Amino acid sequence: AGMNHYAEKSLHQVNKGRLYEMMKQPNENQGMKEFLYEAVGYKKLTGNRYIYGLEATGKKGLFTKLYNMPSNIVEIIEGDWMQPVTGYKIQFTVDSALDIQADKVLHQKEWNPQTHTTGRNPYGLSPMQPLLRSLQRSNESYDASIGLIKNGIPAGILSNNSDLVMTPDMVDRMEEAYKGKFGGGKNKNKVLFSAANISWQEIGMKSQDMELLQANMADLRDFCRVYQIPTMLVSDTENSTFNNVTEAKKSVWMENFIPELD
Repeated sequence: AGMNHYAEKSLHQVNKGRLYEMMKQPNENQGMKEFLYEAVGYKKLTGNRYIYGLEATGKKGLFTKLYNMPSNIVEIIEGDWMQPVTGYKIQFTVDSALDIQADKVLHQKEWNPQTHTTGRNPYGLSPMQPLLRSLQRSNESYDASIGLIKNGIPAGILSNNSDLVMTPDMVDRMEEAYKGKFGGGKNKNKVLFSAANISWQEIGMKSQDMELLQANMADLRDFCRVYQIPTMLVSDTENSTFNNVTEAKKSVWMENFIPELD
């Protein structure tokens, strides 16, 4: 009862003033929703979030605008043990950089077990770091899937049985003509008829190719596990029911979204 009484006396709604205006629109290019979206995104992708505060003219420590710094191109300028960080550098291009004093920047980061020889590491560890192999496999799988749609699986070899020896240029022209008529998803399983003296050797789909097409869901589950997102919320229908989807939505808010926003 005493705490409730204290809260009622100490908290009141603010609908005007410098802080209220900055919380509505942190800078001239963004509202608060977009600003938070960007801030959370940088930290979840790179492990680091840098927010630059623009001070009012002649009033040190009085910030009037907030900007998310692009964490993928921010370099931390390290100092000594008394002042571990002296500033930050945004490296836009090889010849263009911007130095910012440390007291103008709020740096928040993910925990990082990797340390320098000094025993510390000012950078947070990107959640993507342990996912690099899954990301590479996922990218390769998508490339392979696009290749299957575009070119089809090499189901066999078409050979020339005539006495006329085909030159490499003739082979290339035949391949281009074949792709034009039979390439792409719309022409899948289209039958080829020819009056020429040719033979056909069937190959068929390899089991490795078939397994490759099933790998994307495994990669999706890896990403969800690292980012603490229940897989049934991102189209994993094998593990979803009405009840566990409802609980998953509560879980992702309580364990992921709300703590990050706090």
